[in-house]
Amino acid sequence: MSFPPNFACILIKWTHAELDKERTTLEAQVSKVEQEKNEVKLELAKAKEKKQEAEAYIAERVASAKKEIQIQSNQSLKKAEQEIRTRNSLTSYAIGGYAFILTLVWAVNQWTVIKTFPQWFLNRWENIKTVWQVIQAFFSGW
Repeated sequence: MSFPPNFACILIKWTHAELDKERTTLEAQVSKVEQEKNEVKLELAKAKEKKQEAEAYIAERVASAKKEIQIQSNQSLKKAEQEIRTRNSLTSYAIGGYAFILTLVWAVNQWTVIKTFPQWFLNRWENIKTVWQVIQAFFSGW
């Protein structure tokens, strides 16, 4: 079988055309893949940025929550301290009133002894004056 003389040229041109067509198709596919790769990189960058924003937002919320908890804790502590002071002062007044009432009851029961106190001091006045003179004499001797 014999081929025409320009058959080789036609075959080469046809092969060259097919290869160009395949090359164009492959280049288009490569271009499409690179474009998708760039889109994925862009989406990844956006995702990283959103992640950083979310982490910053979470950190900010945690800090504000901690601050709010600290403020509430301090307020409740101050309130508890105030309640304790109030209870202690009320207890002091109650004990003082109770002691005063018991003193009055005792004084009523011991009235015969209490009414003699001024007389006791009057009877002892001479003894007190003598002790005072001894003290004065002791210190005037220096």
